[in-house]
Amino acid sequence: AALTELLRSDAVLEMPPLPAWFAGRATVLAFLQAQVLREPGLFRLLPTSANGQPAFAAYMREADGVHRAHGILVLTIATSRVTRATMFMDPGLLATFGMPPALPGQ
Repeated sequence: AALTELLRSDAVLEMPPLPAWFAGRATVLAFLQAQVLREPGLFRLLPTSANGQPAFAAYMREADGVHRAHGILVLTIATSRVTRATMFMDPGLLATFGMPPALPGQ
């Protein structure tokens, strides 16, 4: 419910280098529920910024319980809502942001 409130109705999600992108709140939420928010704790996010925009270093939990670098999520905000979420799926980017390559398991 909180995520729904944060997304504008015309929100877009893209994930370079993948060619797929998702447009519209309902479509974005359906993708996130099916592919990303499958289980609690699968992803961890650490706040940062990219080109003056809010961003997050994203870590994905692997079989050993360790969250390893997954990519950088950059948000575009307008009128206090997310209009675009761009997930750069390149684990090597986290070092550019001064983020560790892994987070200990919880």
